Amino acid sequence: MARISIYKLSPVLKIFALSLVLLSVVLIACLHSNHLGSNSRAVPWDTTLKRSISDSVPEHEQCIGPKLKIGFAKTHKTASSTIQNVFLRHGLAHGAEFLLGAKNNYLGRLPRHFSVEALDNVDTLPWHAKLSATAGYDISTLHSRWNHTAIKYLLGPNAVFVTVLRDPITQFESMYTYMKIFKGEVPISSWINSTLLKATKEEQIKKVMSSRIGGTNWGLNQQLWDLGIENKVVIGDFETLEATIEKLDKDFDLVMISERMDESMVLLADALCLPLRNVSTLKNNVRKANKIVALTHHDKEVLARFQRPDQELYNHFNKQLDVKIRAYGKERMAKDVAELQRLNQELHDECVIEETDRTQLKGDLKPYSNDVVGYRIRENITACYFAAFAELPFVNKVRSVQKSRWKQGR
Repeated sequence: MARISIYKLSPVLKIFALSLVLLSVVLIACLHSNHLGSNSRAVPWDTTLKRSISDSVPEHEQCIGPKLKIGFAKTHKTASSTIQNVFLRHGLAHGAEFLLGAKNNYLGRLPRHFSVEALDNVDTLPWHAKLSATAGYDISTLHSRWNHTAIKYLLGPNAVFVTVLRDPITQFESMYTYMKIFKGEVPISSWINSTLLKATKEEQIKKVMSSRIGGTNWGLNQQLWDLGIENKVVIGDFETLEATIEKLDKDFDLVMISERMDESMVLLADALCLPLRNVSTLKNNVRKANKIVALTHHDKEVLARFQRPDQELYNHFNKQLDVKIRAYGKERMAKDVAELQRLNQELHDECVIEETDRTQLKGDLKPYSNDVVGYRIRENITACYFAAFAELPFVNKVRSVQKSRWKQGR
């Protein structure tokens, strides 16, 4: 086929040909810009946060990400605040639509299960009508009485569902002490040796195991309760309990274990297609050592008899974590755990001036309770600020950013 040189064309044809070339270049540039815009959800209000989060993804065949659709069942006193901090950072960096209530860090009102309708009449959530009708929410990471059907409806079918469990004995001690049940006037050992030991008949035992304590939303087998299970249904009925745990196993893609947080975080990074740096953390909302009550062997034995449903739940998912680690590869896991520990130490060394309490802190870094550790940090480093962000101020910041974005037409 003969080549036609543009230099041999008439002046009119030359202008026409050059115009076609320029038009093609402009069209290609516009298409490229639109493609980037449709896939980039970076937050304009804080590009420094975006820069502090790596956009690279782990190099293995099944990883397509990073993934943004996340349903986190936030259980009480299980290190869930540390995990939540990862999700809040991740979501803000990518302009996620968070499932939020009007205030605080709860969805709905305990002890009721969360429902889609719980937010329908909240005037301060301008996004809810649209997002709830289109499965447009990206991340659910607040406390709630878990309702898997409702959360899945709001996030859509492709969300990654995650929760975390802790040894039921230490979880209960932490909750009882931190929440100051009975206004902190009844020591946990006294309660164990009065209320629990007095329950000797089957009906008394079932009532104690399924009731909340002192008119609160806290009680025995709290982790099952947080996950939406009615304790009275599973107490004394092993088959129903077993079926309930199997259903939870199908509902959740990853159940993290507090006592094995490093391995759990590595698996979380893998599930969300995130580099390990993006799941490196400071420990959030962790109690001071002198606020932890050391239970006697006797107290633990008595408490364990009443915590059997939660213990069965914990044992099942602790074994499931072993299964996931074997699938991940033990050598690969050991290598990645060592790297995550290095990254956590690096974050601590770079950021933390000293560990202190809320009386020495202010603003976004001030934790809710005097009983937990806070951090005085190098506030000019963005990654440090967000890693040390106290839970309630961080959730409020997310809510404020989302409201601002919707007022501006997203």
